[in-house]
Amino acid sequence: NSVFPIEQRKLRNLTEKQRIGAAALGYVQEGDSIIIDGGSTTIELARLLGEKKVLAITNDLKIAQELMNKTNIDLFVTGGRLRREGAYTLLGRDAERVLEKYKAKKVFLATSALSLEAGLSVLNSDEAEVKKAMIAAAQEVICLVDYSKFHHVAFAPFCPLEKIHTLITDNRILQEEKESLQHRGISVHIV
Repeated sequence: NSVFPIEQRKLRNLTEKQRIGAAALGYVQEGDSIIIDGGSTTIELARLLGEKKVLAITNDLKIAQELMNKTNIDLFVTGGRLRREGAYTLLGRDAERVLEKYKAKKVFLATSALSLEAGLSVLNSDEAEVKKAMIAAAQEVICLVDYSKFHHVAFAPFCPLEKIHTLITDNRILQEEKESLQHRGISVHIV
């Protein structure tokens, strides 16, 4: 069970990621303050934003680049140390501090792995800490995850499933997995 380098992952499951991003757009309301977590699925949401006026906070430089010319978006970027391994996310205490300062309506969360037992996890503990800060800063947690990440556990757990309000995934999910998630109070949106 390997978690692939992001460049390969970006090409893999791209159609699913684009459909998940499009579905996530439906959860963005005019005037929302949103946190967009770094990732190859959340960037698909960022590409579609721009019609509605929203305040967006991100720790991902590629997402910031997608949003910087969209005048309807009031853009905040966390500080932090740049992680270059496949992703351009800002991590560390500086990134966490910015997130601790603000409250957002929604976080659009990415993950490397989803386990029905262990919850959400990522490869890097610094990344896990920033994601925890995002979850703490948001009223509503919306997780964007294509099905290839199901039934995996990565090194650093950051979120029990019970903290997720909405999970957007693709139609490879099995009916019993969907029911198991709904049993825990998670709204499952299948694209």
